[in-house]
Amino acid sequence: MQSQEEKLNLFLQAINDYAEEQRLRILTEMEEQTSTAISRAEKEALSTAYRHIQKETAEVRSSIAHDLAARELEGRRKLFEHRAAIEKDVFARALKKLTAFTASEKYAEFLCSAARIAAKHFAAAPDGALIRLREEDMKYADAIRAAYGAECQFAADSQIHIGGLLAVSAPLGRAIDVTLDGRLENQHEWFEENAGLTIG
Repeated sequence: MQSQEEKLNLFLQAINDYAEEQRLRILTEMEEQTSTAISRAEKEALSTAYRHIQKETAEVRSSIAHDLAARELEGRRKLFEHRAAIEKDVFARALKKLTAFTASEKYAEFLCSAARIAAKHFAAAPDGALIRLREEDMKYADAIRAAYGAECQFAADSQIHIGGLLAVSAPLGRAIDVTLDGRLENQHEWFEENAGLTIG
């Protein structure tokens, strides 16, 4: 038979075993809960980080797109300015050459040729044409009249700056512009289409 002390030792041992078992069970539950909580926290942190990265990426892309658009706009503006400067220079040189041409010996023949062009257009009613010239070109009136080959009148026209003539037929209701001013002005559109300076 067991003594009282042995019974007490067995009872204490049983309590200790039960306490150890409960401690291990509690530790295991705590580890499981901790692991679950950590896993949940990690997932939440990753989700938050992902959303933050997505937001930052979207903002960076938007900023880059805005910056690129601004740079492209600035580049186009500079190209337009450069093209305008080239066009201005080209037409300034052309004006200089045309002005020099009006001081040359060939200019009188140009005016006579322009008068013959007007005569062809006014062939149905050649008499009574009005030929408008620069004030300084009025000295060519006799040569122009001879080239025109019909009765015509002359008038100075302050709107003609470079040279040439503008022939007007009242009976036909027509005008023929053979001015150097008009020809130069008409070259602007041709220049824009053919100079290779288009900005797409």
